[in-house]
Amino acid sequence: MPWSASRRKRALFPDRASTIAVALCLAIVQARAWAHDAYGMEFTFLGCVGDWPERLPIEPVVTKESGSKPSFFVRDPVDCGLAVKDATYELDGDTLVLSYSVHADGPVAACYCEYDSRFTFEHLPVVDKVSFSHRP
Repeated sequence: MPWSASRRKRALFPDRASTIAVALCLAIVQARAWAHDAYGMEFTFLGCVGDWPERLPIEPVVTKESGSKPSFFVRDPVDCGLAVKDATYELDGDTLVLSYSVHADGPVAACYCEYDSRFTFEHLPVVDKVSFSHRP
């Protein structure tokens, strides 16, 4: 016998208290994630998209992305084969400096690859200058 719509609803949402408890737990988890980072930074390493374009200088390119949250797309020339970890940022007045560390986690080639990544913030004060550098 098929379940009625009201029975399916009760199975998915047994009562308001359970729904509220789940929502509250999610809010607490998010608040704890921001507790160590006042601006709610999220970092996404998008990977190596191939060789660094020869027509570009060997320096990172940072692009501000449009959207509801402050977000910056980074194209970084890195020695092919290095691994990325420990993304951080520093905010000094109206200047935002994005960075991550790179390290050998296997063979490294003698060429530059384009490593793409995204730094997204839950909120951020107004910044006039954004730069990027990777750390050894």
